[in-house]
Amino acid sequence: MRTSPLQTQLSEKTKQRRLRFGCKSATVNGELKYACWKKFSDGDWRNTQELGRVHPMVKWLNSLDPLPASLMSRAFDEWRGLYTAYLKQHGMYRQGTTFRMDREQQPRVSSRDSQYISTLRQVYFILEGAYDDRPEHEKDVWDLQRMAIPISLSLSNVTLSFHRIQQPWLRKTVKAYIRYCLPIYAEGTCRTRLQSLTCFSEFLMQERPRGTAKAITRKLLIEYLSYLPTRVCISVRKSHLLDLRNFLETAARERWLPIEAERMIFDDEIPRPPKAQPRYLPAAVLDQLNSHLGSLKAPWIADGSHSSRV
Repeated sequence: MRTSPLQTQLSEKTKQRRLRFGCKSATVNGELKYACWKKFSDGDWRNTQELGRVHPMVKWLNSLDPLPASLMSRAFDEWRGLYTAYLKQHGMYRQGTTFRMDREQQPRVSSRDSQYISTLRQVYFILEGAYDDRPEHEKDVWDLQRMAIPISLSLSNVTLSFHRIQQPWLRKTVKAYIRYCLPIYAEGTCRTRLQSLTCFSEFLMQERPRGTAKAITRKLLIEYLSYLPTRVCISVRKSHLLDLRNFLETAARERWLPIEAERMIFDDEIPRPPKAQPRYLPAAVLDQLNSHLGSLKAPWIADGSHSSRV
């Protein structure tokens, strides 16, 4: 890896210096090479930390009987189940943890899958995208660069994923809606709208798991109004409801969904986040500050001379 043209960052103490592709299946070996090259060339992998996760994956693949003809020969969930069983058998399966702050600014710890499974997931979905030669807007993950959508160069994620929208009929319509929005609105706005519709999809899976487009009624949306406060803060609720209303009205107008054209979410149902109020210094603190103004040192500026006091 020290002579790799991909400019990997290696320290002098790095032990993993070579990425070895020893899979007995020539096709899978080529797939692994492509996926690793893609991760390094895109800058997602910058050091050799991931090598310690690729090599066990190769060893696991070689243990399968029969050898897989391609990583695309099974769905990812099947591969995950097989690899998880292998890792547990060899004492290598360990779940990690993720720390985050919730909406009340309280620390929350959640579990995440093994890093070995994470590497398998990354490799699998890179290959899935490479083999998928459909037009970009028909895929479940859109590469905005391939679609020539203007995006900020500072963004690390240039894709939009529709995987979390589990209803096929809703996913198809959301794709049509986001495709409609991309030439009109900024990338960030479209991403936010997709997140709002993903939340609505999660609600449907919980409350109407077998529901179709005909289930979207005024009664259902009233239930959604009660569902949101248990999930997100008030500012996000406002965004989710406005985005859902825009989606439903556009889908009705363009006849993407067999729903009524009349408005089903009204203005007085959109929550209004409270305005932040100024926080004044207590009178006791101001009195202490005023009593010591004369003893405060004058501030200094860059050229070394004193600035005027305020």
